[in-house]
Amino acid sequence: MIRNYLLVAFRTMLRNKIFSAINALGLALGLAGFWIIMQYVTFERSYDNFHVNAGNIYRVQLDQYKNNELIFKSSENYPAVGPALEKDFPEIVSNARLYNLGSKNNVVITYQDAPGGPIQFKHRRFLYADSSFLPMFSYKMIYGDAATALGEPFSMVISESYAKK
Repeated sequence: MIRNYLLVAFRTMLRNKIFSAINALGLALGLAGFWIIMQYVTFERSYDNFHVNAGNIYRVQLDQYKNNELIFKSSENYPAVGPALEKDFPEIVSNARLYNLGSKNNVVITYQDAPGGPIQFKHRRFLYADSSFLPMFSYKMIYGDAATALGEPFSMVISESYAKK
């Protein structure tokens, strides 16, 4: 029975080639669009889900308007926003502040205790963070303690690949 249905469908497609091509193209575009949208949704829903408290971590975004028109949008905010929100809203457990130097600025890192004298590295993609950043996020540390790693001035946390340079 199903063989007969498939045979009739195939003969109809051969008789109406243009309409069959339009239908096949529409089906292909629809499936491709669905797949792209599902990939986007899956990525957005899984972003930073590896953190232990991912459901309770939020980002405060800075939007600047002029004449009711958005002129600037940034994930960075003024340094006093986090402590002010924490003071005004008792639901906020802690806050962490980050400052991005941007990819155009070079940061010179000096390793003073290197054998044979100090070694300097130039690096881009550098973030300043306060001491509450690492306890809030669940990044795995190979060496040191996340609670005290950024507590002192001029202290830093680097990736394993950067440490091997």
